[in-house]
Amino acid sequence: QRRLWFVDGVVGGSRDYCVVWPLRLRGLLDVDRLAAAVAAVVARHEVLRSRFVGVDGEPVMVVEPPGDVPVEFVDLSGASEDARVLELKAFISEEGDRVFDLAAGPVARFRLVRLGVAEHVLIVAAHHIVFDGWSGSVFLSDLGVLYSGGVLPDLAVSFSDFVVWEREWLSGGVLEEQVGFWRRALAGAPSVVELPVDRVRPARRSGAGARLAFGLDAGVVAGLSGVCRVEGATLFMGLLGVLNVVVSRYCGVSDVVVGTFASNRTMPELEELVGFFVNTLVLRTDVAGDPGFAEVVRRSRVTAVGAFGHQDVPFDRVVEEVAPARVAGVMPFVQVALVVQNAPEAGGDLGSGVVVEPVPVEVRSAAFDLSVQVWEAAGGGVEGFVEYSTELFDRVTIERFVTAFGLVVEAGVADPERPISELPL
Repeated sequence: QRRLWFVDGVVGGSRDYCVVWPLRLRGLLDVDRLAAAVAAVVARHEVLRSRFVGVDGEPVMVVEPPGDVPVEFVDLSGASEDARVLELKAFISEEGDRVFDLAAGPVARFRLVRLGVAEHVLIVAAHHIVFDGWSGSVFLSDLGVLYSGGVLPDLAVSFSDFVVWEREWLSGGVLEEQVGFWRRALAGAPSVVELPVDRVRPARRSGAGARLAFGLDAGVVAGLSGVCRVEGATLFMGLLGVLNVVVSRYCGVSDVVVGTFASNRTMPELEELVGFFVNTLVLRTDVAGDPGFAEVVRRSRVTAVGAFGHQDVPFDRVVEEVAPARVAGVMPFVQVALVVQNAPEAGGDLGSGVVVEPVPVEVRSAAFDLSVQVWEAAGGGVEGFVEYSTELFDRVTIERFVTAFGLVVEAGVADPERPISELPL
């Protein structure tokens, strides 16, 4: 039950939080063998064959026994190149719009599109309730072993095992210590970050959004890493410091609250499982007193260490304990988020000469008002994007935000003691 906090109306249709993951397969593919491998992966990971039903008003996970897993096959190899491109885009978009009935299942769907003799695209669509960013690499790794005729060792634990263990462990004194931290950390914290928006916030979000790509070059990242080393901070903490400065300046506040996410795979056995383990963490940083940039990084480090040291309390329990003022259509505390991706990359070799690479997908949704998502790039730089709600922001506003983010990094590393009120936006 603790995994279901983000589903609005768990029983019945839900198109929100759909993960659509198209994979291009280059090489001579045995379609039947691929379908059998997909079914074997679903049989291996119980969350992919689960349903989520309501019992006495509470959501309950029901695991079905292994069975047939349909892989819809579509042959576009006879169409023109332009037609194939358009049809493929339409299929990917269609999967993102199709409703998941969590009570009836399935919670994962598969479609294989043939574009040519040696080119296919496998479209994996799953509800986020069973699939997080880490799950993609696990799914693909297992699929490759099974497609190539290999045998996987039995999993040491299942998702249900983990949930039962966590429920037993996170109780009594352990729970009280962890919950007590969040009560203290978020006492009196603002529940809504009032960024300057272009339109009035709707009473109920549609989730419409877009992404704007951006990056930081290797020299700037090296400078930021240097400040972080002095302060005993990681690159994530340094980027959190930058975001804290920008949000503080944009909103005119010194009490800055943003969100991030913990993979929650704290044991080696969990790294081999498909499932939704991620927990949302609230990062509250005090930037009062017009400190220098290095001091903000230092304070951001303290914030992050405390939050990740108490990452096991489910976000919904934190909200329940802190009881912030609620605003219709707004998730408490987390409207702005920072994500530094460190999940294993998905892609590579499926076996038998079939190479796999992700297909870029046009994103038309946003989970939050604004989130900065980055990863370390080859050559020492940082690449990423800002995902934003198009109900609130025009693209030009986000372009200015990205400019401000880059200028704060550059000026901050050039003079780490410079007061943040003097950093250019």
